[in-house]
Amino acid sequence: MTVFRWALAAFVVVGTAPAAESLIAQAAAQAEQKAAQAPPPLALQFRLRAAGTLRERYPDLMRIFLDAARQNSRGSRDWMTGSTLQTLTGLSPSDGLSVFREVAATFADSPDPSDALWLALEAPPEAAAASYERVIRAASAPDYGKGSKSQMIADFQIGSAAIHTDNSRDTLLLLAGTRLRTLAPARFEQFNGAFAKWTIDGPAVLKDVSFKRAPAPAVPPGPAGISERMGTIRKLPTDADRARLVVELVRDIAAVPPGVRKLNLISNLANLATEGDLGKPALGALASTFAATLREKESGTSGDDYVRLATLVRYEHLEVPYDPALDAAQALLALRDELLQEIGFTLTGMDGKTFSLVALKGRVVLLNFWATWCPPCRKEMPDMEKLYRIYEKKGLTVIAASDEARPIVEQFLAKNPYTFTVALDPGGKVQSAFGVDGIPKSFIFDREGRLAAQAMDMRTESQFLKLLKIAGLE
Repeated sequence: MTVFRWALAAFVVVGTAPAAESLIAQAAAQAEQKAAQAPPPLALQFRLRAAGTLRERYPDLMRIFLDAARQNSRGSRDWMTGSTLQTLTGLSPSDGLSVFREVAATFADSPDPSDALWLALEAPPEAAAASYERVIRAASAPDYGKGSKSQMIADFQIGSAAIHTDNSRDTLLLLAGTRLRTLAPARFEQFNGAFAKWTIDGPAVLKDVSFKRAPAPAVPPGPAGISERMGTIRKLPTDADRARLVVELVRDIAAVPPGVRKLNLISNLANLATEGDLGKPALGALASTFAATLREKESGTSGDDYVRLATLVRYEHLEVPYDPALDAAQALLALRDELLQEIGFTLTGMDGKTFSLVALKGRVVLLNFWATWCPPCRKEMPDMEKLYRIYEKKGLTVIAASDEARPIVEQFLAKNPYTFTVALDPGGKVQSAFGVDGIPKSFIFDREGRLAAQAMDMRTESQFLKLLKIAGLE
């Protein structure tokens, strides 16, 4: 049975649970189905993201995604990057350890420098000492790494001494040796001869590691000043001005040669272009170019890139050509939104009153996450105040939640006396439960407490009004 068919069979079993869980199980099954159609490295990342989303409330469903990810990644060093392994280990330490050992077993007895670096950097605690010893034994050979096309260089701080290495052998010896000395001093002693050229007598810190390669052929520069012009977006006076600049920037980014630089530029622009109401033409051009850039750079793209584009497409209601990886990212967002339907919230206002989604049933609720230091947060608050004053008697509740300390919020409100509810979210617990990774962000619930709409960034009065009407506010 394939991973996909096996996982779907498991979801069917879980889906026979009480009705309250059935919608989550259906969304999870859809997320797995779509992940199975994405390229394997991205499928692995999407499955781990889904597992993290389900971890707190649905551990059985999380386990299905973890098992699918395990079957999907057995022995695959290329797919199991450091961040992916760390995510897996955070979700399930035993799975992380097993995968680490499976991948390590595929390496040569004397691993090449890139594999040795992986062993030294990614080893979980239970396998760390043995991994460091393996790296030291390999790198102790006098000619280790000399035939490589590139050399690994690094900067260390050992005690009061700054040490720079200019070759893979020395870099890996110091990296693994200093870590083994800290973890298991007695085991380090057997390798003393390999470290005779250095004085290792204090705490060691790896400050930087990189590969020294032959100069790459010059790449023709893209249109000048893209990043600088991008930095002026917030300074422009109107949404129309910002939209015109975004269209120009999208056109110029499209002309940049494919690669990491182009992807970073379009991704950064996506983070800025959703502030305010730039309109479908500008955002549509941005989304289409973002999608095209991801298709150009098939190797090395991250699940984060696809989730960022999927967020833009889903919450700004845009259309782009079909892409299985983007489809999987969309299903992941749908699963998260389904979970938000049942999470709810309880927050305490500055006046000490408690507000919960359950108690607010019968009212349309705009839940906004913000902070005093956030310019777009501050910019949208007057529009939230205006809408609250107009529609409060028609059933609108506005709650703006900050994870900052009370004195900071009080100082802000003394200068900005808004009448809607401002609540405190100590430690950002509610914000974290809602998966907020950037502010401002707003969630709109209808009178039955169902999540009706959400905004991924700053909204204008007219944009907020459209979202509130979706939730049934008249």
